[in-house]
Amino acid sequence: MKAFAILGMASFMIAGLVIGARLLWVGRRTRQIPELTIGAAFLIGPLGYSLIVIAPFEPLVRHFRAVAWGGDFAIQVSTAAIFLAVWRIYRPGARWARAAFGTGAGLCALAFAASVATIERPLEPEPLARWLRIATGVVAYAWASGEGIRYAGLLRRRLRLGLADPELVNRFQCWVVSSSATLLVFVLSAVNHTIVETGYHPTVLTFQSALGLVSAFANWLTFFPPAFYRAWLLRGAAAQEA
Repeated sequence: MKAFAILGMASFMIAGLVIGARLLWVGRRTRQIPELTIGAAFLIGPLGYSLIVIAPFEPLVRHFRAVAWGGDFAIQVSTAAIFLAVWRIYRPGARWARAAFGTGAGLCALAFAASVATIERPLEPEPLARWLRIATGVVAYAWASGEGIRYAGLLRRRLRLGLADPELVNRFQCWVVSSSATLLVFVLSAVNHTIVETGYHPTVLTFQSALGLVSAFANWLTFFPPAFYRAWLLRGAAAQEA
């Protein structure tokens, strides 16, 4: 079980780093909001969580607060980038979505401020920072998942009329799977912290790791689907039309 948990979380983080770096490389050329914001979120987030995980261990424990603060800062920048991406991709002209982004970014800043104010020593409970960290992730990925579900539904209706590309429809469906799995990871973090004061309950960690594997795989299919997968999608769409 422990090996599976490590595999799942490692896959989630490595996939995020690789996909994030590739998206930022594409965004460097295209200057498009989706590539830049999601790329930044995927690249910076795993780095932040890695710092949080390794902060209590030698030789970094001497600089625990600085490392933990750096991890929290990266996590909140990543979450704010998700808020920005959802606003600019799905609701660019909506005033309420702009306000939602501003509120989300403010919540991220508050979560980091709480981290700076409360994190002192390794393995000490820091409930305010912990719950704000979870809250920002839940809100950001709930919004991302909800907008993805709505837009994927619109595309499916257009596909039935021959007005949408099946590959594009599938990419949005994979994004829904990915963002929903990540949302559940945050929800399970909340469950975990109601069970144990510090650390992770092994059962919760196992489920989170499984969701990490699902999210990593869905992210790869969303942004960089392999040629054989794209060909399979096109064959399936052609068979339905026949």
